[in-house]
Amino acid sequence: SRLNLVRSVLRSVFEIAVDYGRFDARNPAERIRMPQGKLPVTDLRALTPSEIRRLLAVCDCTTVEHVSLGDVARVGLFCGLRVGEMLALQWRDVQGRELHVERSKAQYSGDTTAPKSAAGRRVVPMGPVVLQRQSTAAVTDRVFPLEYRHVYRNLKAAFQTAGIALNGTVCHALRRTYATYT
Repeated sequence: SRLNLVRSVLRSVFEIAVDYGRFDARNPAERIRMPQGKLPVTDLRALTPSEIRRLLAVCDCTTVEHVSLGDVARVGLFCGLRVGEMLALQWRDVQGRELHVERSKAQYSGDTTAPKSAAGRRVVPMGPVVLQRQSTAAVTDRVFPLEYRHVYRNLKAAFQTAGIALNGTVCHALRRTYATYT
C-alpha cells in the first residue's frame, strides 16, 4: 500500500541520517506503527448482560486520577456517549436525569470543540447512571477530568480482568452495547 511505501522511504532516509551521525539513537522510522484496518461491522459485538455485570464489578473497584472508572463505563454503557463527549462533559451539562451533550474533546490536541454535526448536540437520558458532584467542584469543571489514554488503558485492563475478549476498541464496545439494548 501507499503507507508501506512511505514508511519504506522514511526508513531509508533516516537510516542514511543515522549512518551520518545525525541521530544519536536508532532510526526513528522504526517506531512507526502502521494503522490497523477497520473491522467489519459484523465482527463487532455488544456485551452480554453477564459481561456488563462483570465489567462494572471490576470498574467499580478502579479509580483513575480520583475518578471512578465505573462512572465512565456506566455513561458509555447506559448513555451511549462517545469518549470525547464524556471527557468534555461539565457539571453544568448534568441537569436532573439528563446529560446535555454540547461539545467533544479532541483526542490528540485535547481541545474542546463543537460536535461534528447538529445531531451531535443532544439531550441524553441518564437511565440508571448516578453522577455525584463533589461540593468543591464548580459547574464548569469537567465531570471526568481524564485524558483519552487513561480511559482507553484502564478500560482495556478492566475488560481483561473481567475476562471479556473483544474485537475492536473497548470504548466502542460500550457504545455498541448501548445501541444494541436501546
